[in-house]
Amino acid sequence: MLRSEISRAKTSFLEALEGAEVDPVSDMIQKSIFPVSDTDFGLGFGKLLHAISDELLKYRAKALGIRARKPSLDDQHRMAFLNRED
Repeated sequence: MLRSEISRAKTSFLEALEGAEVDPVSDMIQKSIFPVSDTDFGLGFGKLLHAISDELLKYRAKALGIRARKPSLDDQHRMAFLNRED
């Protein structure tokens, strides 16, 4: 069961990278929690679930920003997203 959860987390991470248009073999990504073997997964991270969530959220947010900028300039959804207050 643990291996399937690790696999699911790694798959989610690769999907988030693809959406964020980030190269999965870049140095920055190679130093993250995900590109290690399943047996070494999580070593050196005290709060593993927190670390996984932070990495996924970071790239999913970037992907959302990229998708929001693709529609035409007068698109109402695009304007709402870009004019929101953080």
